This record gives sequence, structure tokens and C-alpha cells, in this order.
Amino acid sequence: QLAAEAAVEQPQGQAAVDEKLIGYLEHARSAIVRMTEITGDLLEFSRATPSTFEQATINKIVEDALRAMEGRAQDARITIICNLHEKDMPVVRGSNLFQVFCNLIKNAIEAMPEGGTLTVATRVDPPDVVVTIADTGVGLPDGAERIFEPFFTTKPTGHGTGLGLAVSKDLIEKYAGKITPTRNEPHGTLMTVRI
Repeated sequence: QLAAEAAVEQPQGQAAVDEKLIGYLEHARSAIVRMTEITGDLLEFSRATPSTFEQATINKIVEDALRAMEGRAQDARITIICNLHEKDMPVVRGSNLFQVFCNLIKNAIEAMPEGGTLTVATRVDPPDVVVTIADTGVGLPDGAERIFEPFFTTKPTGHGTGLGLAVSKDLIEKYAGKITPTRNEPHGTLMTVRI
């Protein structure tokens, strides 16, 4: 059908038809890739129960997330500082926290296109465990309260679906926790996760 439409619109010859058809196919491929990303994020967003991976401390999950994102950080010329509180860290079950920490770390890395410092820390603040992820990047956008809305993104078109923080917030709330974004002075963002 695309070829027929192209032939009607471009009667100048086969080369024009081929060029028009290639353009259609490139647009279709781009839309399919975007739909695949959105569908994957929507599936994560709709999960109602935590996964049942083996038990691990919050520190271990944070360390695993940092290890998973280490290559991205190195490529982006980002220094990682890790301050993990070792005493009385609780053990939890589930991989969803790993997903949350990977997403927050990835967002922090992407907020520092010119390089910078990523500081990740854990502490116990009874009855909560607190995980902080701080970057020295571009900081929070205007209307920062919207960053947890599904499909809200500050990234250019085609980069990110705007579901990462919405999914993360939903998952943390399943652990009776919350995520709070604040400005990291003098510049950057501090994400505080309380569980």
C-alpha cells in the first residue's frame, strides 16, 4: 500500500518512488521502536507485586545497581562516590528496588552530559532506611513536581519515555516508602528514597 501511494504521489520514476518508500519505512521503524520502549515501561508500571528474587540488604542492591551502571558512568566521565552505612541494614526480598536504583542512577548520569560527580549514600533513620543519589548535573526542571507524572520528560524527543520516575515512585510506594527530589546545592539534583 505504501508503494502504491508513493507511486501515485511521485510519478517521476522509480527512484522517486524508492526514496519516498524509504522515508515511510524510516518513520515507521522509528515509531515502532518508540512504541516498544513505551510498552515495556507500561508493563513495568502495571506490575502489582514485587518480584521474588533472593533476599539482600539495601546496600547490596545499591552496590549491584551501581555496578550495572558503572560503564555508563565511565563513558560519561563521572566520578562515583559511595558512602554505605554498614550497621543494622535490613534485608529485603525483591528485584524492584534494584530497578528503582538503576533508574535513579541512570537519570543522574544523563543529567551530567559534561561529566561530574555522582554520590550515593545509605543510612538508617529509624524506622526508615534512606538512600540518597546526588548528582552535579543540570538540576531539576521548572515544575519539578511533575517529574513523577507518566510520560513527563525533559529529554529530547526519541530519548526516554517519561515513565522511569513514575514507575520508580510506584514501586517505592509498594514498599511503603517515598522518593523526594530536591536541588543539590550549588547545582544538581538530590533524590532521597525513604523505605
